[in-house]
Amino acid sequence: INKVLDPAAANGAPIDVCSELLRTTMAFICRAGLCYEASDAECLRLLNDIEVTTQVVFRIFAMIPLSSTFWFAFAKGRECHAAVNRTMAFAQKALDHYRALPPATKRGAATTIIGCIEANPAYASDEERCAEIITFLVGGHDTTALQVAWVLSDLAHHP
Repeated sequence: INKVLDPAAANGAPIDVCSELLRTTMAFICRAGLCYEASDAECLRLLNDIEVTTQVVFRIFAMIPLSSTFWFAFAKGRECHAAVNRTMAFAQKALDHYRALPPATKRGAATTIIGCIEANPAYASDEERCAEIITFLVGGHDTTALQVAWVLSDLAHHP
């Protein structure tokens, strides 16, 4: 936050609080839940890809019959497909990073989201593990950022 807030305050420039909360929340989830230090660019790409996928799935695939089957025939479908592939690749990267951690570090992280997912023998493949990681990223980023925004708003109104 300081990387954005300090220069904006010094120049008197506005900042997009919502975007910053989402980016910060995504970085925190990656660090705390996945034991992975996601760069700002990775967090912004994830947020964009989640937004694209959500819009296409709920606005197009849900409303237009067979559009999910013929996704390749329209630009938004291709964009959604690329976003899903990038998100799966990120989840696989985080999983591979966790697996490469030294055993002592993994013992300390065994109760994190990724530690539980990686150790669970019920998953048939890494693709299932990655899908579960994405579920936590999607489910966690909006709800956490929204709760933080409400807390900050409440604190600002009632110091």
